[in-house]
Amino acid sequence: MHERQQSNPLTAPSISLLTLNFGIVVSACLHTAVKLKLAEHLHQDARTLDELAQLSGTRPERLVRILRVLTAYGIFQETKPGVFCQTPMSCYLLPDYPGSVHTMILMRDQLYWWRIWELTHEWVQSETPLFELTWGENFWELQREKPEIASLFNQAMLSLSRVVDTALVDAYDFSQTGTVVDIGGGYGSLLACILQRHPHLKGVLFEQPHVLDEAKKRYEEAGLSQRCTFVTGNFLETIATTGDCYILKTILHDWDDQHCITILRNCRAAMQAGGRILVIELLNEYSNPSPYPALMNLYMGALFNGKERSAEEFAALYREAGFRFSRAIPTNSIFSLIEGIAV
Repeated sequence: MHERQQSNPLTAPSISLLTLNFGIVVSACLHTAVKLKLAEHLHQDARTLDELAQLSGTRPERLVRILRVLTAYGIFQETKPGVFCQTPMSCYLLPDYPGSVHTMILMRDQLYWWRIWELTHEWVQSETPLFELTWGENFWELQREKPEIASLFNQAMLSLSRVVDTALVDAYDFSQTGTVVDIGGGYGSLLACILQRHPHLKGVLFEQPHVLDEAKKRYEEAGLSQRCTFVTGNFLETIATTGDCYILKTILHDWDDQHCITILRNCRAAMQAGGRILVIELLNEYSNPSPYPALMNLYMGALFNGKERSAEEFAALYREAGFRFSRAIPTNSIFSLIEGIAV
């Protein structure tokens, strides 16, 4: 007589849905781990719960609940009851680890981030971004009012650049290029990586004045200031600088289609026919859905009315702005290079 194999009730569809419904709790545990520096405390060796509680100034009977949630997701490991250690995943919570997401997680631990999701049900019936519905102003206005938020945002973007810059430069041939113009390039991390790899190149960093002040210091320290021109401006108005190749890295996903066309047309107005534009974005191919692009698509819509687009959607934007879509180049990162040629 064969015994009937019983399925695990914890994998039932209903429990999977309820687990997903706890998403904000998991996110809170992750933010708490970063703020308490749990990954740093476990960096050298495993520690007991009491040791971690003492190091983090927490109550052990409460800390253990957070640790076990994160352990269930593979972020930490409980090697024996009450003893925890690092995993390959938790290494990325360390602030100086290559590819660290430490600052990105801190950025999303702000009140402005948590509160907006309370009105998601209203947002789907509205034309206003979720951020603006919640706070009465857009994200960029908040940054201008609160320099500490702007600073954390720029640091988070810099940490993201450190993860992917090398992969992006590896994927594209700049040997026939003379001048690269990085539009809205933040502190210029990607442009610096390109200039370091290709000594023949000149660079132009186009950004807002308060961002360029910090960028100039970084380029001076890196010995690149003589090869880069720093230009202030607003890419929604005009781009008064010329070059052979224009880069827009994670810019267009902040904006709706009409604003994207405006930005691209402003780039085209500054370029010669045959010039190249490289849009660097996370491709969101709807025929092959994946959680991270889908969540980022929701996130960009909530904050800015932006979106993560497919290669076909970028091709349509290019046509409207005076470019010919050339190709989408995969990289050894989450981003692709979407190349266009000025016509």
